[in-house]
Amino acid sequence: MSSFEGPNSVGGDLAIQDRDLGSTFRFTEIDRALDPWFAFKRQLNEDHGLQIQFGYQTLAQAASEGLGEDFAAGGLAEFLGSWTLFGRGTDNPGALYFRVEDRHRLGTAVSPANLGYEFGSIMQTGSTFSEFNVALTEFSWRQTIFDGRAQISVGKLSGTSWYNNHPLSSPKRGFQNQAFITSSSKPIVDRGLGAVAGFQLTDEIQLIGGIHDANAFAAWNPFDTIDEGEFFHSLEIRWNPSSNNKVGTLLRQLRVQAWHQDARVDAGFPEANGVTFAAGRLSDDKVMPFVMGGVSDGDASFLKADLTAGVGYGFESNGVIARDVLGAAMGWGDPSVPGLRDQYSSELFFRFQLSHNLAVTPSAQLIVNPASNPYHDAVLVLGLRGRLTF
Repeated sequence: MSSFEGPNSVGGDLAIQDRDLGSTFRFTEIDRALDPWFAFKRQLNEDHGLQIQFGYQTLAQAASEGLGEDFAAGGLAEFLGSWTLFGRGTDNPGALYFRVEDRHRLGTAVSPANLGYEFGSIMQTGSTFSEFNVALTEFSWRQTIFDGRAQISVGKLSGTSWYNNHPLSSPKRGFQNQAFITSSSKPIVDRGLGAVAGFQLTDEIQLIGGIHDANAFAAWNPFDTIDEGEFFHSLEIRWNPSSNNKVGTLLRQLRVQAWHQDARVDAGFPEANGVTFAAGRLSDDKVMPFVMGGVSDGDASFLKADLTAGVGYGFESNGVIARDVLGAAMGWGDPSVPGLRDQYSSELFFRFQLSHNLAVTPSAQLIVNPASNPYHDAVLVLGLRGRLTF
């Protein structure tokens, strides 16, 4: 069956939830105590087509310089899953996807999602770790058709996790800086009402199109903004050359996205258009280089143009699933706001699988020329992320 979502999605989280990645330490007593729970989840899926996952993530970050706060800590609790109600075991299942979240600060004045703004960065250094009370952030129906070669998703869903990403685009398991998750030359559309359709045109070519509420906010009632009639439209073509193709020895996937966003009148953003791309490959099930960027002609996004490049290395890998992962990336961005200087970002992280369901990730980011901070030429951000799933 074709997969069209990115790693920062309900489907992406569920795809690896019960796979034993191995760990540096094996806590046999804890593993044995949790065995009945995971056996129950497997049986729940086999009997009723219901997959569920609980998770809790934390992130603490400290900045070397700042115009305001220089430390932030936050937590994210979530319950997510999918329930296949029709066509279970066939090539054309129909399933309900859902996610409930609570995002909160952990004793600090600002959340990690806002720390970058405190020292003048135009990009978030702690993506996803924002702040809102318990909310249903995703609730959509996904129908697979044409014997698994096409999918249609409708409901409250993400406007970013489907397009312009790479295997390390999840801020829970990969890069934390917004610059390396997706191109910010396009608007960052939050979770709201929308529809996405993906088609496997040939063995090597996929086409994904979508329309999303441009004013959505994940924690809001999606019907509060949809009547404004302002939308983000996207069309992405993906080329996955086979290993028999000469290009396939250098490239395993190329994504090119064309997008248009209607003018957001009340928010004060004009109509805008742009193009993004992302290219990468997986070598020997271990090395994952990528390059990503985009350009736009309007002021609806953080950046007019950006370009990033990075690489991940998976230890004891099996495909894109790895026990431990080392990631490094660098990027450049040209702000949409006139007068702001070009910003350069870099990030280095190591995701360490401490036990079967617990990972810790130390990281370091260097922000050179923070776009809206004329007083500091470089800011170092040290971080520590924890992730527990069960």
